Amino acid sequence: MRIRPLAVNSSCITAAANDREKECYRFYGTPIGMLTELELNYWRIGGREAVRDFMSSFDRLFTRDTTSLPVEEVRRHLMSAGIPAVVVEVNIGWLIKSNVISFDPVNMHIGRRL
Repeated sequence: MRIRPLAVNSSCITAAANDREKECYRFYGTPIGMLTELELNYWRIGGREAVRDFMSSFDRLFTRDTTSLPVEEVRRHLMSAGIPAVVVEVNIGWLIKSNVISFDPVNMHIGRRL
């Protein structure tokens, strides 16, 4: 499948609240038509159902007593639950970009925001 950049809506990207929102304003040409970066990433990871499965498993990792975990432990747990690596990596990236979860680059931990 050939994918090529088509256009960017610069004014919207400048006004976007976070990196995740910016994905809505970068456009790509594909054999199935023009897609935003967000749509392209959904397609790449298997659609909304894959995201829903990821979020369900991800939420179960964090309890009242567990607010932070090493990234590699989260990744390993989700992949052992049958979630493909690309789904885990893209979704963790989206959650960090959207400020839904915190990321500590020094200790390589992610956690839910309180």
